[in-house]
Amino acid sequence: MPERRGGQESAHETRRPAKRRSGKGNGAQGNPSASGNPTAQTVGSIFRKARESQQLSQAEVAALTRGHSGQISRAMVSLIERGHHLPGLEATVALSRALHVEPLEIFEHVDLPTSLPPDLAGFDADLLDERAQQCFWTGDYRSALTTYDTIIKLLELDPPHDERLGRIKSAQIEIQRAAALRHLGALTAARSAAERAVSLAEDEPEIQARAYIVLASLLEQRGLRPLARDMAERAVELSRTLGPKLQGMAWIEMGVILESWGKFEEARQAYLQAGTLVRQAGDHNHEIHVEGNIGTCLLGLGHREQARRRMVHAVELSRKYNVSASEAYWLVELGKVDIEDNRVEDVRRLAGEAMRIAKPRGHTLTVFRAEWLLHRLARRTGDASGERHRLAHLRRLYANLHAHGGVEEVREYRHTILDSDGHEDGIPGGVR
Repeated sequence: MPERRGGQESAHETRRPAKRRSGKGNGAQGNPSASGNPTAQTVGSIFRKARESQQLSQAEVAALTRGHSGQISRAMVSLIERGHHLPGLEATVALSRALHVEPLEIFEHVDLPTSLPPDLAGFDADLLDERAQQCFWTGDYRSALTTYDTIIKLLELDPPHDERLGRIKSAQIEIQRAAALRHLGALTAARSAAERAVSLAEDEPEIQARAYIVLASLLEQRGLRPLARDMAERAVELSRTLGPKLQGMAWIEMGVILESWGKFEEARQAYLQAGTLVRQAGDHNHEIHVEGNIGTCLLGLGHREQARRRMVHAVELSRKYNVSASEAYWLVELGKVDIEDNRVEDVRRLAGEAMRIAKPRGHTLTVFRAEWLLHRLARRTGDASGERHRLAHLRRLYANLHAHGGVEEVREYRHTILDSDGHEDGIPGGVR
């Protein structure tokens, strides 16, 4: 029998009229046999979290859908939330309006399915949290998201006896989920997760500060810089008495927003403030981040040699602290400086080193960035040797980078190669 999805009916069922219920209706005829369907479970989880965060009962949600074409009953709300019914379009719209859920968030979650273990017995939330952080820092954001979703499910099945501790733990995981979703390009879903964290941590300034940092990052990524700066300022204010690591993170986000705004000197000052704090806290990952970003600010101010020295130091710190993902990232950034200074052999060396680090670790984005750097060099020098092979490799890598559309190199590839009016392979006449 053909698979049944959304509002579609199977081949057998189309032979007889579909029965519609009126009044306290079924709402846009979804799939009543969706139990076990990952999409139904994902959609149900989104609506359940939205309802609980607003402290509404299922009956109250059903009442809020009255007057809409997708009006649904309390029993149907329950079925949807438990993943036993995949709502049709009208019911989805009605629930989204009632619970203030952006439909785009639903689509983003469905596009990023996570597979929870069938049996959660024996899993430890703290150990899973450690694993998720390892995945996150190595760039495996999808695995990190899956692990965070597993922790959320564990907390639902076996909540802490202390309600406050439960809210704190849930808020912390939502913040981490938001960061992973942001890296995967699901910005609406990420913003919802961060806002849930703010709501859950109403009386917890440390967690609220972390949530505001993530919200600031998301808003900056959407180009909403004034609002992003406001969120970063809230994070800075909340973190003043909460230790140097959190203060440093807040100042870093302020620097990122100012730098994206083109306010390079203000951004540099914010990074310098952050650097003092993260070094005091012994936070090596953010120390590397600060050092390199001071370099990008100096580059924006026209101080190329100073900028290069900062980026070299970021690479050295990455090696010192054994942070391979950061090392490869800043090697590519160094290469981008050197290509403008016509240091051809240095560019080739840096790109090669970045790929030697990234390829064995499966860091697809970094490999793509390094290959694109070499492609830019070939275009600049007119050396077409190996370009057809490189462009074929870039095309294969690009197929796995749909969640990184905002990255500079990915945007350039899309504009230069995919959107080019010229040759499909993107090799200009001078380097063919």
